[in-house]
Amino acid sequence: MSENLFEPNKTERIPRGEDSFGATRWNPVEAAKNYGTEDQESRSLSHHNSEEDFDGDTQASANTLMARSDDVILRDPSKSVGARFLQVILAVLFPALVLIGAVRAVATPWFAWAIYNRPGFPADEFGFTNEERLTYGNYGVDYLSNSAGEEYLGGLVDSNLNPLFLNTEVSHMVDVKNVLLPVFFGGLGLFIIAVLVMFALKSVAPGGVRRGLFAGSIITLVGIIALAVVAILNWDAFFTGVHQLFFKDGTWTFNYSDTLIRLYPPQFWVDAGIGVGALVLLTCLITLLATWPSRPRREHDRMVTQLKAERYATE
Repeated sequence: MSENLFEPNKTERIPRGEDSFGATRWNPVEAAKNYGTEDQESRSLSHHNSEEDFDGDTQASANTLMARSDDVILRDPSKSVGARFLQVILAVLFPALVLIGAVRAVATPWFAWAIYNRPGFPADEFGFTNEERLTYGNYGVDYLSNSAGEEYLGGLVDSNLNPLFLNTEVSHMVDVKNVLLPVFFGGLGLFIIAVLVMFALKSVAPGGVRRGLFAGSIITLVGIIALAVVAILNWDAFFTGVHQLFFKDGTWTFNYSDTLIRLYPPQFWVDAGIGVGALVLLTCLITLLATWPSRPRREHDRMVTQLKAERYATE
């Protein structure tokens, strides 16, 4: 409101925001409203810009993580050709080691004692007592794993001071020793190689040892079942085939009255075969239980593998 100088009795309303000369004047109420609106718009714009910056940073971080994840997968040591090759080597070595170990366990005096003393084992038709069988039989078993020459058996005599073994029998035992000793020492070498492979696998591929042994036990189990079926169906053919594989014809056949047959009759070899098969089967079952790929074991291997792969990716 302003007073009309020319007509004092009249008043006129001056437009808000302008003085009597038409100039804009400051209105505190409008200023306060505008201040709040402008501040809100400024903050909204700033927040919007911040969100855009955050979204950009998040996307960049996600892209970086995806790139690193791809790099981790590419550099996963457990999936490398070398790690898989070592697992195959371990799986192949396992059957040979188990079979050699079982044969070595059977070719011991304690196993011969168990066979000679088991109920139902046939007695010697030509007069050897159980004690004489055990004594002379242990000489033959010991000879297969010691460093003695053929005189170790050739010098033995019976109670009548007659040579215990014929020259052909001694010669065959020499042949058997020449087969078994390299196999036993070769098994020791394979065992050392298997240990080195397991150490290498453990360092680069968590779970690799378990997978290699599991595969090896499956292979061994299938093989021993196949051999057992063949032996059960025709033991004589199986026994003959094994001897023909390692020895010349005519060097491993003897009369029932010869000492080797009296000490180690056919039933002895049947029991020895059962013993080898049982030891191999037991070893396979224990290994399968110890290395079965259960879910907790797979999750543990996956976690350890991921940690190792991330460590390699940062190097």
